[in-house]
Amino acid sequence: MKVNPMNREAYQHTNPIAKETFQAFSWQFMSLITKALDALGKKPEVTTILRYITAIDELYVDYSMKKLPSYHPQAPKWVAALESHITEANTPHYLQGRSARMIALEMYFSSHPVADDVLAGLRSVTQYNPTYLAKVAAALLPSLVRLKANKATAPFNDVSVAIR
Repeated sequence: MKVNPMNREAYQHTNPIAKETFQAFSWQFMSLITKALDALGKKPEVTTILRYITAIDELYVDYSMKKLPSYHPQAPKWVAALESHITEANTPHYLQGRSARMIALEMYFSSHPVADDVLAGLRSVTQYNPTYLAKVAAALLPSLVRLKANKATAPFNDVSVAIR
């Protein structure tokens, strides 16, 4: 019988709603990472997902920079111009301590919305407090390590189907 490792992590929560919420967020978070990796031409393997759970800013920047020209031909130039003017004073509170490029991308997308569900998801996740994301990553890492140990290293695009 296969046991869903995310169920084990979710059972650590005593509140049934918290368990379901955590499990749903976990699947959505990992699914988002796999979709972004797929768009970047990278295999969404467990080891790669593990890496980007703790480096979501890097994934956001890589994905955005790759897709930027498809949103508008001048977008890369506009982001570069914004990046050169980033200061602590004009950086939103939730982006304090993040790279100038990430801040510039956020400024660009705030002014120039695009219809891209993966980008919207990445933007949403990057707006969380980094401390919260560290806690989420800490909760997800044991499950992914167990998956890796169970030789679940084949690429997968739908985490909820691949891990049952």
